[in-house]
Amino acid sequence: MHPPTRAGATLSSRSYGIRLVPYDPFKLYRPKMIISDNSTHLLITLGPSGAPGSVRLEPHSSSVLADWGPASRSSAIFPLALTKERLSHSVANNFPGRHWLTMLGPIPPSRVRALLLPPDSQAWLALGFLNIVIHSKDPASADAVLRYCRDHTLQFEQWEILDGKVISPPNTSDRIARDRAIRDTLVTLTTITDDEPLNGLLSDFAAISLTASELSRAIAPTWFASDVSHSCIQLSHHLTSEKDPHTQFTIVTNSTAALESLCCHALAGASPIHQSSGHPRFYSLLGTGIAEMALARLRAFVQEIVGEARIPSQLKGFASRPVIGSLARLPTDDPIWTETYIIDRSSLASATAAADLGSEPIYPLLTYLSDIDHFRTTGLTLSAPRPILTSCNSLSWTLLTLTHEISHCFIDGVFNALLPEFSPTDGIISGDAALALSLIEGATRPDNLLDSIRQYLLLTFLTLAGKSDAGNPSRLIVKNLDSDKLANIITRHYEEVTEIMVHVFDFLYFYRGQPQKYISSIWHSWGVIPDVGNRVSFYLIRTIAAVVALHISDPGNSIYRARDIVRAHLVAIRDANPGLAHVAKAVSLIDNDWALIEERVGHRLPLIQIVKTFLYSESVSAQLHRDIVPSRSRRKLDPQIRPNRFPDAPVESPLEFIDSFTSNCAPRSDHSAWILTMLAFCEPRYD
Repeated sequence: MHPPTRAGATLSSRSYGIRLVPYDPFKLYRPKMIISDNSTHLLITLGPSGAPGSVRLEPHSSSVLADWGPASRSSAIFPLALTKERLSHSVANNFPGRHWLTMLGPIPPSRVRALLLPPDSQAWLALGFLNIVIHSKDPASADAVLRYCRDHTLQFEQWEILDGKVISPPNTSDRIARDRAIRDTLVTLTTITDDEPLNGLLSDFAAISLTASELSRAIAPTWFASDVSHSCIQLSHHLTSEKDPHTQFTIVTNSTAALESLCCHALAGASPIHQSSGHPRFYSLLGTGIAEMALARLRAFVQEIVGEARIPSQLKGFASRPVIGSLARLPTDDPIWTETYIIDRSSLASATAAADLGSEPIYPLLTYLSDIDHFRTTGLTLSAPRPILTSCNSLSWTLLTLTHEISHCFIDGVFNALLPEFSPTDGIISGDAALALSLIEGATRPDNLLDSIRQYLLLTFLTLAGKSDAGNPSRLIVKNLDSDKLANIITRHYEEVTEIMVHVFDFLYFYRGQPQKYISSIWHSWGVIPDVGNRVSFYLIRTIAAVVALHISDPGNSIYRARDIVRAHLVAIRDANPGLAHVAKAVSLIDNDWALIEERVGHRLPLIQIVKTFLYSESVSAQLHRDIVPSRSRRKLDPQIRPNRFPDAPVESPLEFIDSFTSNCAPRSDHSAWILTMLAFCEPRYD
């Protein structure tokens, strides 16, 4: 049952992910902040002692590079205005005479209208935490900007400029007091091991954690700074409780790299700006804090809904469900396949039941921009590639790719509940191996739903390894299976099984089972991966497997129906984008090698069934997409949400917003900056 529309409210389009707002007939005429489609580069060259030196605006990156030196710092900025007529385009400016530049933020651009009232005021949108740049030509206007910052408790830095040079120390906001709690926690890290190389890495991690925490408290919004400090503390606890040196080494190496990237990208614009160092160079002056906020908001939004459902914990609770026998032998029309097993946390019968799901931290903890990786998760960290700064408006670099990486974290949690405890490199190491072998060989009959699912998954591993009969997975072909052999089988096929289940999970939860949206998104995004042509067959099987989930109740035809759907959408992509050779290759594989593809997808049907039946929840998915059905009399699009315009209402569903404004088009830096800014200030229900 969907909630009714309340009286006196207009309903924003669900496809745009905007919340209900009170009806205001005058709001339609209030001018909206808009950004130019031409970026400008704010360039500063530091003086001999590192103090601020010359400042100028350059319209093109080529003109910035022409005079680039070791003391040069630059950031791309976008002209802002209330009307197109007043929108200043990219022009060179050496600031002759006396001027004031104020960098302030973080703040939604729609909230700085008052600062643009003086006729000579100019403003730009930046991608740093100080995301608004105001140019004033008289001291009264400059003072008004400072009063605004102090009245709204914004971070700021103001430069007074004479003939293109900063002539006095910057006027800055006060730094926030240090957090002693995180300092005391991190200091203990250096005492947990006597291993000198590891101890050195732990010291580096503690130092970069403190740096990130202090800088974020000085410039980032409170919720972001709290996230950074909380993440550092949780990672510290994780390292302290971990006893295996190899695992400690992996955790501390990945976490340190993430924090170093966070400091170099997001926190480069911490005041005093001229004393911070940033990378990449074209965002080295003000940093990329807005993009980092957008990533953190998207991650937190997903974790608030899917993470708080505690799917792995609910799965473990299946141990109390009565015996049902072997899932591999159940007919496809058995009621078990259509029952709902996962529910959202708010639907649990009691507070006690909700508490039983646990409150342990939900990973990944840290999000950051990466210069070397594509979209990637380590389980503890989540990264997006730097090209999203200029290209996330296009499907090739869509931020929806993050949902695939986040899905990995949930499926890893599921495997922790289902598989024997093992390391992909060391094999099975716990007593769970005996139960696993007994379930596989049929010596132990599953006496609860959890063991039935566990048996179903393990038999699928054996099928992929060629150790069982695909027509009758419960019949073991190779005898004398021991824990070492099972560990090797699981290790060898772990990545493939993971990817199949992640694709199905991602497709059902984050794309709502919509093939056109899903296929277009993932196949365009794969086009920017190096050597993608060598992996087309793997990607094709995963795509078909995901779409099979829509028709899994009809196993005799599900693969063929999925094939036809996938092929039709791939052909449409190929015809519209002749340069995407990997898409053309996928169509060719379907047409010429279908027998092999069908066989491989068929062996993976149990994996699809596990996700669709035991891990998917329609109620949780509905919360992700903010299902609200308007009354017919109020059905209209919200006129505020248009590309390159900043409305008063925040985005409520980041997923719906990204989907609405990401398309198969050429990358545009202005559209990408607008998308990142809108996401950075989306509805903060989880602060």
